[in-house]
Amino acid sequence: GQLAATKQVGDPFATYAQTVLIKTEGILPLRTESYFLTVQVDYADGNTIGSCQIFRPDPRSEKSSRYLLTDAAGQSANCGIELQVFEGKKAQVHARMGAN
Repeated sequence: GQLAATKQVGDPFATYAQTVLIKTEGILPLRTESYFLTVQVDYADGNTIGSCQIFRPDPRSEKSSRYLLTDAAGQSANCGIELQVFEGKKAQVHARMGAN
């Protein structure tokens, strides 16, 4: 199937979730105080490809990094996603510039 949506959840104990449609690259805006971000990647038909968790204080999250996706059973989904976290003012500048 075609990759069309990414669901993001900022806090595993919160009920907040946001679905963002993206193409091959895009910006996922998120405001949270949680140190952990869980990103779930779905096909357009709603089937889940997998998910990954990002620990925001980890210095690697500031750079474009590859994250392995795992399925619901915790096994490798045999694919991944490349993500970069922009914090605070840097995120605002990045969004205004329309960079991916």
